[in-house]
Amino acid sequence: MRAATAALLLLGGTAVACGTAEDAVPVDVPDGWIPLLLRDPGQLEARMTADESPRWIAAHAGRWVAPTTGPQPGFVNAQADVEDSLGRAEAALFPGLIQRWAERGQLPEGSALVPLAALSCLDAQVPLPEALVERLGPLSAWAKGPTDNWLVQPVSVPAVQQCVTSHARARQAGALPDPDACTALTDGGRLPDPLARHTRALALRAAQTSPDVLTATAFTARWSTAKDLPADASAEALADVDARLKSWEAALLADAPPGAPLADELALFAGHRSRQRAAHIAAGLVHPDPPLPPLDALALLRGGIDAAAGERVGPTNPPLLLALLAEARLRTGRTREALDALHGMRDAWIDMDPLIELAGDYHVAAGLGRDGDSKEL
Repeated sequence: MRAATAALLLLGGTAVACGTAEDAVPVDVPDGWIPLLLRDPGQLEARMTADESPRWIAAHAGRWVAPTTGPQPGFVNAQADVEDSLGRAEAALFPGLIQRWAERGQLPEGSALVPLAALSCLDAQVPLPEALVERLGPLSAWAKGPTDNWLVQPVSVPAVQQCVTSHARARQAGALPDPDACTALTDGGRLPDPLARHTRALALRAAQTSPDVLTATAFTARWSTAKDLPADASAEALADVDARLKSWEAALLADAPPGAPLADELALFAGHRSRQRAAHIAAGLVHPDPPLPPLDALALLRGGIDAAAGERVGPTNPPLLLALLAEARLRTGRTREALDALHGMRDAWIDMDPLIELAGDYHVAAGLGRDGDSKEL
């Protein structure tokens, strides 16, 4: 490297200067898990070849990693955001499907969709659509009762009682849901358990995170243990985040640190930019100030997809990005395209087949008797 190139890498929150001595512009690069791996790549290599290697390899690929006992890697807790997004998709599909079939007079008496849609609406704290209220039958008093403690109120339908009781116990204990808790309602698992994703997200967030910096932040949207994820999801804010991360990448790689080949092989910087984009958009959808319209979210999400990888979960297409893409497409009436994103998660994430089945049923019902697929949920 020529002496005229002032490429100085001082990690630990100090400055990196790039360019000539005359035009060098300092870049403040805070320490974090990627700078740590650039200094000492062996730390990640050790984790990906030890007893925990399947979990670390899965996390890098964006696949579901079930929590275990004891302190968890940060990527386990981060999976809660994916479950939240998929849960919101289900909460739109269940009552939407009821509405579509009811409009055509084709909703069978005693359909399992009725209790499933009621559970979905109650858990998502959204109003029950009129078509659902009219068909509640013996569930009417329970579904119209207090909304703050519906999960522990007695239900006159045994299958519903079994479902809500199981989830109430799991949530109280911070445990994962029993996969068989609601099979009497879900046609043996053909349709989603409408409470499972919320219960799972609560359990994931309740899991204790490892105090180790690398374990706590690697393959998450966080650069470090500091709070570095503001909720601004505007196009301008995302462009600023992307530009800042690219400047950090250039500065950190300027002196060819020992971990540069590993960072390139694992696409650490590209993957981190995608996870940051997804996390910002998720925050903008859930805690909007100002609100992030679904069409705007859709455009921002499309800009984050790695075209070379297609709409498939992978190191540069994190599961949250695909989940949010499916959610935004559903919210803007693009059900067929939402199915594409859900199929892109099928081999990587938990309980995708029932959700794909539900979205497929909705797509069929929404397409009957009209052309196109543009009506919003």
